[in-house]
Amino acid sequence: MQINVFLILFKYFIYLSFSLASLKLNQNINLTNYLGYWHQIYISPNEYTTHTYSKCIYYNYILELDKPPEITIIKYQINKKNIKQNMNSTLLLFEGKNIIKYLNDSDSYWIIKLGEQLNNKYQYSIVTNKEKLYLLVLVRNIDLFYTKYKLEVNDFLLENHYRYVNVNQINCNNN
Repeated sequence: MQINVFLILFKYFIYLSFSLASLKLNQNINLTNYLGYWHQIYISPNEYTTHTYSKCIYYNYILELDKPPEITIIKYQINKKNIKQNMNSTLLLFEGKNIIKYLNDSDSYWIIKLGEQLNNKYQYSIVTNKEKLYLLVLVRNIDLFYTKYKLEVNDFLLENHYRYVNVNQINCNNN
């Protein structure tokens, strides 16, 4: 029995080592510049089907000053029945790192690439988890993303073997 447990733990350690080695985390995130509204422009195919083919997905990241270090995330989307939905999540922050855990959830939130900062706001963020099972590409300005950052982001996703689906952001009345 002890040998089986050891083998399972060893295999898991090897798996995690390879998964983590392939991710280069952005260690110097300015949290203030990350807060605010984000539009989701790309999503991993498995997340897209899980979220019932939603469109007009955007988020508002709010720092909770009364209970640091937490961020409340309000997600807005329109589902396939054309009904607007709101969902709240809470992230726990780990000092000095961008590895962030969802409260009451085993999944992690890893910011693996950030765009340049304009007006003290990151212009895009690429997010996954340690197993690379999901992908979020968040942008501040959809038009600016397509004219300035799309090729850079697509190259990064291709180099790192991420598959993605476009999130429909046409005729959305966000924020």
